[in-house]
Amino acid sequence: MVLSVQFRVGSSLRQNGRIVLTVPQLYNPLGGVVQPVIDNSVSNPSVTSSASTSGGITYRAISVGDVSFISSSMSLTIDYTVSNSLAAGDWVQFSVTNFLNPINYSPLSGFSIVTYDMQGTGNYALIDQTTSSYSLSLSNPLP
Repeated sequence: MVLSVQFRVGSSLRQNGRIVLTVPQLYNPLGGVVQPVIDNSVSNPSVTSSASTSGGITYRAISVGDVSFISSSMSLTIDYTVSNSLAAGDWVQFSVTNFLNPINYSPLSGFSIVTYDMQGTGNYALIDQTTSSYSLSLSNPLP
């Protein structure tokens, strides 16, 4: 499955930066294990982004660079660039592959987003972070 993420920028972001999406764990009754909702056992998740308008909101696209997922911290790291800085109040959207569909209708909470500004090669400064986790609800879970 694909997870679609949209968020509103709290503080302006320069043209080069990093987004870290932390995801919750999911109990898999088939294997009897707890695992992140992003499955990287076969391949690293891919991230895509495109500009669009929906419901009166204009979403900005990011050019996705390096993407990595670390299971131990359940963190998806996305390095990005944009042609023009992202201003406070701009909306951004991206999609992530390898998302595991929850097995029931219960809301899944524990998602968070942190943004960083790139300050030279490999140096990132914290810009914004969520102060609470977000949840996801499904209308059609897989059987």
